[in-house]
Amino acid sequence: MGGLRYLTWLLSLLFIAVIVVFAVNNRHTVAIDVWPLPDSLNPTLRLFVIVLVPAALTFLLGWLVGWVNAGRHRARIRRQSERIERLTAEVRRLRARQDQLDESMSKEAETNRSKAASEAAHNAAQLDQPAHPALGGPAAAQQRQEAAIAAR
Repeated sequence: MGGLRYLTWLLSLLFIAVIVVFAVNNRHTVAIDVWPLPDSLNPTLRLFVIVLVPAALTFLLGWLVGWVNAGRHRARIRRQSERIERLTAEVRRLRARQDQLDESMSKEAETNRSKAASEAAHNAAQLDQPAHPALGGPAAAQQRQEAAIAAR
């Protein structure tokens, strides 16, 4: 991109040099005859003024037309930039909300794990106690199971 910038400057300087050489070599005066005006109102100008002023005005008119036509593109770019900013803000908001939900879910999962662990410990404690004094505890249940297997 930098090389293109230097090329643009080089061509611009070359164009300016051509204009200066033209103006220096064409300094003689020329009478302009505008038909409906009397001779006393017809201007006498230098040739380079007659050539360069209309050229400059044409250049400015072309630039103005291009700038106006590019206006819709600038407006579209401006709308897209605003949309990008809105969407970026929404993404930030949604990520923050997702982080909050992840944090609350991890806390809930930890609470559920601790509840499950305490319930498992409670259930294990209940298994160690006999459900009925006559049935005994887990050891008695294992003895009954072994006896049932031996009886078959």
